[in-house]
Amino acid sequence: MFEVNLLNKSGFQVSDGSLDEEQSILKVNKNNSSKKINTSSDNSGYYYLVLIVLILFAYIYFFNTAAFKKEYEKIYPANVLSIMKINNSEHDIVNIKIEADFFTILNNYDNSSIAYYKQAYFDSLFNIKSFLSIDELYNDLFLEFNWYILEDSSWDIESLFEKINSEQSLSLNVDFLNRKIISVANYEELILLFNILNRLGVDHIFKYEIELFRETIESKKKYYKIIISEYD
Repeated sequence: MFEVNLLNKSGFQVSDGSLDEEQSILKVNKNNSSKKINTSSDNSGYYYLVLIVLILFAYIYFFNTAAFKKEYEKIYPANVLSIMKINNSEHDIVNIKIEADFFTILNNYDNSSIAYYKQAYFDSLFNIKSFLSIDELYNDLFLEFNWYILEDSSWDIESLFEKINSEQSLSLNVDFLNRKIISVANYEELILLFNILNRLGVDHIFKYEIELFRETIESKKKYYKIIISEYD
C-alpha cells in the first residue's frame, strides 16, 4: 500500500530553525546599520559643538582685545595728567613711576581728610582701586593703573634721545647720561612730552621715573626731574 504524507506540503520546504536564523542575521545587520548611522550622527554633533566653542572663544578674544585697547587708550599718562589738571590736582603730585605692568602716581596731602576724599573721588573718576599710606608725617595717595611693556627692536634709548631733541614743539633741555635720558620739565611740558611719546608709539617701550623737585613744593610753578631708561 502507498503511504501518503498529509502533514508536509509538496515543493521547497524551509525548516523553522533556518527561518529563525535568517531573521536573526537580518536583525543583526539592521542593528549594525543603525549603529553606524547613530555613530555618524554623534560625530557630526561633536564637530558642530567644537566649531561653536571655537567661534565663541574667538569672539571673546577679539572682544577682550578691543576692550583692552580702548581701556589703555583712556589711561595713557598724558590723558591722566590732563584730567588731574582739570580737577586742580596737579599740585599734589610728587612722583610718577611707569614700569612693567603698572603706572603709579603718588599724591601727597596736608591732612588725612583730604586724602580720603581724593581717594574716593579718583577711584570713581578713573575706575581704579587706589590705596592710602597715612602716618604722622605723610598722607600719601597712590593711584595705580594697569600698564604693559611693548617690545620693539626698531627703537633704543639713543634713537629716542635724538627724536626728543629734534622735536620743535618741545623746549626741554635734555641730557643723555649712562644710557638714560634726563630732563627737567614743568607740568605742562610733562604732558606734552607724554603726548609726543604716545604719538611716536614708544610710550610702552621705555620706563619712566618722574619726581617733583622738593624745592618747588611751595612754588606755584612746580618742576619735575624726568629719567627715561630702557628695560634690562
